[in-house]
Amino acid sequence: MCDCSLITWNDPQALPDYLDAFVSKTTQRDLQEAGPSSESQVATSGARACGDSELTCDYAYQVTVRMKGGAELVDWMRYEQPTLIAEPYLAEHIGTWTVELEQIRTSNGVTTVYDACVIYVDCIIESWTPPDAPTNPTPVYTIFDNVKTITLTPEFTQVPNCEYTVNQVFTWTIPDTAPIYVTDDPYTITVISQRSIDDGLYRVTLSNYITFDHPDVGLQEFGGPDAEVPVLVTFDIDVVNPCVNTELVIENTEFQNITYYVGDPRQNFRFTQVSDTVSDASTTGAYCGEFVYTFTNENTTAGVGMIQMNELVGGKAVSIKTDNEDNVGNYTINVKV
Repeated sequence: MCDCSLITWNDPQALPDYLDAFVSKTTQRDLQEAGPSSESQVATSGARACGDSELTCDYAYQVTVRMKGGAELVDWMRYEQPTLIAEPYLAEHIGTWTVELEQIRTSNGVTTVYDACVIYVDCIIESWTPPDAPTNPTPVYTIFDNVKTITLTPEFTQVPNCEYTVNQVFTWTIPDTAPIYVTDDPYTITVISQRSIDDGLYRVTLSNYITFDHPDVGLQEFGGPDAEVPVLVTFDIDVVNPCVNTELVIENTEFQNITYYVGDPRQNFRFTQVSDTVSDASTTGAYCGEFVYTFTNENTTAGVGMIQMNELVGGKAVSIKTDNEDNVGNYTINVKV
C-alpha cells in the first residue's frame, strides 16, 4: 500500500549555480529545484507502491524566481521553468547579480528559499561603428567662399556599447594638394581656398587605431596597421571653381574718343575695367584672373602698334605714343577681352 510520507524531498545541493553572461548576448542555465528524492521512492515497499506519479502523492509545487532580496527579476532576465535566461543589453548591466528561488510544496506548504544562481555580466568589445560618411550629398566647397566646416557624427561607437574608456589615435589622410585642413577636434576638418587652381574632387579618410586593456581578455586592438578590418570612414569633398562659369561684365566699360598728336608725350586714357560676375558678387575677394586686352583696327593689326595697355595705380589705361607721321589718321579700334 502506498505511503506518501515515506518519500522525502531533495533540496538542491552545491548552490548557488553560476552563469557567465555578456552584454548583447543571450545565455541560459537550468536552475535546480527541490523535488522527491529518487532514493526514497524505492527505499521501502510502501514508497515503491506509490510509483513516481504525481497524482498519487502530489509532488506539485509552486516556484517564484526573483532577485535576491525580493525584487522582481530585472527586465533583461526571464524564467521559463526550469531555465533562467539572461539577455543584458546595457553597460549598466555589467556586474554581479544574484537570483533566488522560492519553492512552496502544494501538499504541506513547506517553503524553501535559496540563492539559485549568481550571474556574472561582462562586456567585450567586438567591433566599432564609424561615423556616418557625408556622401549624400557629397560636401561641396566653392573656392573664394568663407571656410567650410565638416564635422563627422556620431563618434566611433563600441559594439556592443560597453562604455569603456579606450585609447584612440585618429589619423586624417588628405591629398597633399587639397585645401583641406585638420583641426583640434579629430572629427572636424575645414575647407578654404582663394586659388582657382585648387578645384577638384578630393577623397579623405579618417582612420582610428583603438586599444583597450580588458581585465579578462587582455589587450584589444582595433584598426591598427595590421588589422584585418580597418576602423575608418572615407568620403569625397568636391572643391569647385566658380570662375569656370563666370560671365564678363562689360556694360560699365566705355572707351572715350581719343585725339593724339604725333610726337606728343605718351598719353594714358583711363577707362572702367571689364569685370566678371563671380568677382563682382564676392564678399571675400574672389579673383578669377587677369583680363587680357587685345587691340585691332577693323580686324587687322595695322596702326595699333602705337597703342598699349598700361597698368596704373588703381586701374588700367589705354596708352598712346608714336613719332611716326605715317600713323596719322582716324582709327576705329576694336578691343577684345
